[in-house]
Amino acid sequence: MYDCIVVGAGFWGVACAWLARQRGANVLLLDAGDPLSASPAATCWIAPQWYHRSSEVVHRMLPERWDSTDVDGSIRWLQDYCGMLTVPQQAFFVWKDKRSTPRETYLLPEASNVLDLVTATNARVLSLVHKPDYWELYTTRNVYTSRTVVVAAGVWTDALLMASALPPVGVRALLGRAELVAAENIAVEGIIEVFFGPRLSFNVRSYQGHFRVGDTTERHPSVRLYQRMQEAGRLVLGRTELISRIEGLRPVASHIIVERWAPGLVVATGGHRVGIGLSHLVAKDALEQLGI
Repeated sequence: MYDCIVVGAGFWGVACAWLARQRGANVLLLDAGDPLSASPAATCWIAPQWYHRSSEVVHRMLPERWDSTDVDGSIRWLQDYCGMLTVPQQAFFVWKDKRSTPRETYLLPEASNVLDLVTATNARVLSLVHKPDYWELYTTRNVYTSRTVVVAAGVWTDALLMASALPPVGVRALLGRAELVAAENIAVEGIIEVFFGPRLSFNVRSYQGHFRVGDTTERHPSVRLYQRMQEAGRLVLGRTELISRIEGLRPVASHIIVERWAPGLVVATGGHRVGIGLSHLVAKDALEQLGI
């Protein structure tokens, strides 16, 4: 029997499994390996101001028990253990033909810097069954038992909860799309955010020896948004050659959810575009609720 099983090997799930192991727990990390998982498709960009009171949209989504110092500690964890870099961020306002003065922001070299911290067992969890002192997890590979469970399954969270006769949390999926492209005779330092309007922007960064241009945020696939994203890439890079398309389903909820959902079970979801910066904080909160 495990002390803790974590369902979902995205940023939050990996952080939970990593921290539980650091605290001496016997941990299993399970993941279905879905090609539309959000974390492998992430930009891996963190602007610290997103999480502070000045950013009302994000800040009001955070649990009241969290404060800005908690978030700062989570960002330090990414710096200390995941190689997060301090880089310049510059905004380009297309309708003004104007660039902002660069300011400091954070960038992970790749999503794998976090996701490879803990190796996941590939298995889809079909249902959770609560016993008096433990949980049974029925998967496509085996039946596992654990004293505690963290469900960090992104957009698949509600399907698992309902299959387990547990109430859903109300998470929904937004499609995010990006492109990995090649371009000649140009370098991008840090991240460049291209604004087509106050609420429509895309970003360009170096990634895996090429350039990553993204991201759309779509309830349904939109040709117009995708074309605007490609235009942002051309404005920064000039002529480009497509290498691959990147897609992921982002978990969206009315607020960040890190809550005890049943005895010995915590649900963590709803991070959308800002989740990576909260990874260690989510892990600390989830494990404290489970007594780990």
